[in-house]
Amino acid sequence: MTDEHVGQDKITDKARELAEQAKEKATDLAEKAAPLAEKAKEKAGELAEKAAPLAEKAKEKAGELAEKAAPLAEQAKEKASDAAHKAGTVAAHGVGTTAGKLDKATHGKYSAKIKSVSTKLGHLLDRNRSAEK
Repeated sequence: MTDEHVGQDKITDKARELAEQAKEKATDLAEKAAPLAEKAKEKAGELAEKAAPLAEKAKEKAGELAEKAAPLAEQAKEKASDAAHKAGTVAAHGVGTTAGKLDKATHGKYSAKIKSVSTKLGHLLDRNRSAEK
């Protein structure tokens, strides 16, 4: 056998020895880790059991709150509709008042145009009020 082969055999033997040591260490670690993994699994199960009733309780509370909120939302909708209707009435009155004042301020010079615009605005406001009902 040549010196080169002897050197390669020594390297191969050393590599086998290191691989065997690594295998033993890995086996030891796996054996130590197994009980810890089992404990973690048990704890996770316990926590899941404790969390289930809390999740159910949260679901029930959410349902109760939704039931309470529904009538309040309906009341708010009705009040908003009433307020919008009143605002339309006030706006229509304001259009008429403003048209009269403009006509007076211009001494009737633009009377036809002012009347046309105020009529169109009045129809538009009436249509919006009718749509809200």
